[in-house]
Parts: sequence; structure tokens; C-alpha cells
Amino acid sequence: MTFSLWVLALSFVASPAAITIAPEAAVAGREIYLGNLISAESRGQKGVEELDKIFIAPAPLPGRTRLLKSAEIYAQMAAAGVPTDRFALTVPDQIRVTRRFQSWSPSQIEAKIRQNWLPSLSWKSAELERIFPKMSFCRSEKSECHSATHLAPICVSRFI
Repeated sequence: MTFSLWVLALSFVASPAAITIAPEAAVAGREIYLGNLISAESRGQKGVEELDKIFIAPAPLPGRTRLLKSAEIYAQMAAAGVPTDRFALTVPDQIRVTRRFQSWSPSQIEAKIRQNWLPSLSWKSAELERIFPKMSFCRSEKSECHSATHLAPICVSRFI
């Protein structure tokens, strides 16, 4: 009796987890991981959290879509060293991945401009003076305004 239970338990351990990749997915960040693509029904499978860490591809820009082929999924799994006998993966021929829009407050926009854009200017010194609530550009001898991120125009003073 105990031998049959042991064989039954061994058969459950040896059988791979059935994981289905959804034909459409949405991501929030800059990268697509295999965990982003797993269907809701497959989320409860044992060991699926291991797949969350497998990088698949860069995400599209916010609001845009990227199409992935099943061959890309299998190639990235092989590159990550995931044993094929651990998961019975069902992958559609094509996966449509959309990146969610991002909402930023004015202070978050200002912080991004200060961190990423101002240091990239070729001027010796630049300082953020203000953020305009509407799209507007200004030009004078001492100030130039730009729409740096297409999110918020800024006014930068140049010190030479």
C-alpha cells in the first residue's frame, strides 16, 4: 500500500506544471518578464514565481504595443537556463504586449527634468526656473524654454 502511494506521489512530482501564456498582456515598467505574460489561470501553479524573473524583451513606450513571437519566448527561457521538463508551456504564435500609460504629477516631472535632462545640456551651467502649466515656448537673451519631455515645458536660464 505504501509503495503505491510513493509511486503516485512521484508521478505528481515528475509531471511538469502546465503554464499558459496569454495572447495579450499589459506591463507597467520598461521591461517585459515572462511573469507578465502568464495567464491568470496559470498564476496558481507551483513554481510559477520562478518565471517572473525571466527577462523577455524591452517594453514598448507608454501607450504603445509590441508584438512578440513564440520563438522569442522559448529562446529567452533557454538563455535563462530554465529546464524544459519543469514546465509544460503553451505559447500562442504571437503575444501582444501593451505598456500602460504613466501618470506623473508636476513634482515628479520636475524631478525627472532635474535628474535626467538638465545634466545633459552642453551649457556650463543651467538652472530650472519654472514649469509652465500650458505648452508655451519663450526665447530671450538669457532664457530659453523647451518642451524637454513632451510632458511639461520648462524655462532654463543659461549662465555663460
